[in-house]
Amino acid sequence: MMKKTRKYRLLATILAAFVIMSSLGGCGKSSNVNYQKYVQALLDANYHGKTDEYISITGAKKTDATALLEGNSKYLAENLINYYGFDVGVTSEIAVRLVESAKLIYRSTKYEVSKAYEKNGKYYVDVTIYPENFLETTHDEVKAFIDEKNEEIAAGKYNDTVMNDYEKLFIDGICDILDKASSDMSYREAETVTVTIIQTDSSYSISKDDMLLLENALIYSE
Repeated sequence: MMKKTRKYRLLATILAAFVIMSSLGGCGKSSNVNYQKYVQALLDANYHGKTDEYISITGAKKTDATALLEGNSKYLAENLINYYGFDVGVTSEIAVRLVESAKLIYRSTKYEVSKAYEKNGKYYVDVTIYPENFLETTHDEVKAFIDEKNEEIAAGKYNDTVMNDYEKLFIDGICDILDKASSDMSYREAETVTVTIIQTDSSYSISKDDMLLLENALIYSE
């Protein structure tokens, strides 16, 4: 017999600083156009699962490139687990649904990469990012869902439910809400993140700090 009330918990910040985003650099002759294409390909591989240009520019292996979205989605799923207070690990079977929802969230990210420009001997690329607003737009619906299930729990509906099935009930319900939001994503006002191109004689890249700035701008959280 199990009777447990779901504690609805919203953390002040959902996103940690993810380091999974690949910093593999471009090779060969550099130019304004190459830098723009590189940053575009970097974002597309990490968040939209589009890897052809990234592989062409960086020489990455196909398996490594395709693993980027999967890795980022697992990190986001882990943050969602903490955000909603689920009692599961990201590698558990019932958390697979969260990882798939995280992929949909990332595939819905919206950004525009401008042509690189030179200033004081360095090259920069401006990325216009439209932060996803799904945490705010789904708040009331998620809370209503949890409140409804808590009432059912209090009434004894799930007294014979084992823990995994209990967590799955909440995960599936909230993922349904998140998936619906991803299909018609709401975005906040655009913001610009400027990244610096790190140049060597034979390659170019951006720093981990700049990658984190891009990452943290994609999803809005208070």
